Amino acid sequence: MSTVTTTPQTTPAAEPTSSLRLSPLHVLRSEWLKFWTVRSTYWTLALTAVVFIGLVTLVSFGLRSSNVTGDQLSGTQMALLPLNAGAQLALIPLAVLGVLTVTSEYSTGMIRASLTAVPTRLPVLWAKAVVVAVVTLVLTLVTVLTSAALASAILHSKGGSLDAGDPQVQRIVLGTALYLATTTLFAFALGALLRHSAAALGVVLTLLLVIENAINVLAQVVWKWLQHVTPFLPASAGSRLTMTEQQITATNDANLYHVHLTAWQGYGVLVVWVVVILAFAAVRLRSRDA
Repeated sequence: MSTVTTTPQTTPAAEPTSSLRLSPLHVLRSEWLKFWTVRSTYWTLALTAVVFIGLVTLVSFGLRSSNVTGDQLSGTQMALLPLNAGAQLALIPLAVLGVLTVTSEYSTGMIRASLTAVPTRLPVLWAKAVVVAVVTLVLTLVTVLTSAALASAILHSKGGSLDAGDPQVQRIVLGTALYLATTTLFAFALGALLRHSAAALGVVLTLLLVIENAINVLAQVVWKWLQHVTPFLPASAGSRLTMTEQQITATNDANLYHVHLTAWQGYGVLVVWVVVILAFAAVRLRSRDA
């Protein structure tokens, strides 16, 4: 009697699954989706547009009914004045947007999941910054162009108009959007560094709206030596991009120490502020747990 020997059937070993490699494009897409899933994004973007356009309209109607004449303001200056007012107020909701884009994940703990998915960490920070910059630049550009058209239409009967072919007008209109988008990145950078919504918002708004104005006043009245510093403060420097050449010249001439910055040099100072703070935020992200 023969015995039948059977060879045991061995199941083939499962091939190791390749680990998912997250490319910068994947991280950017993830941050884009997260950006639009937060309700505060829609509120702050809508509030920015409403505040900017609404204030430009109100100031334009106020100028049209005022006693301002061509001897006091040129047509271009008259039409640009409402844009400057709108930009100053729009800084507030944009600062909130920049801060909450990064701090909201720290407050909910979602940042841990993001950093687990992207162990190198820094791509998350860069992707968030790109999303904030692109969205705010597009929003502010559309808003500023709309507001400029409204201001020109309202003030046309009073001689206030903007020549779209004038290089200075082009620089101011496009520069206003660029200045607002970069200031939003400034707020984002501080949010990434401080990681706390209330603290970051307090620092951003106090610095841009209170401390800079106080330093500028003190530099003119009490401590003249502060005029060495005032041209290099973030808002004071960056806002030169929204000024006419005449306004920039007057600002430079008022400086006792002859610290002169052009429009683009002032904007470069603001960019340096953003880069330096983002660098500190990147070091903290790599060296400390979320």
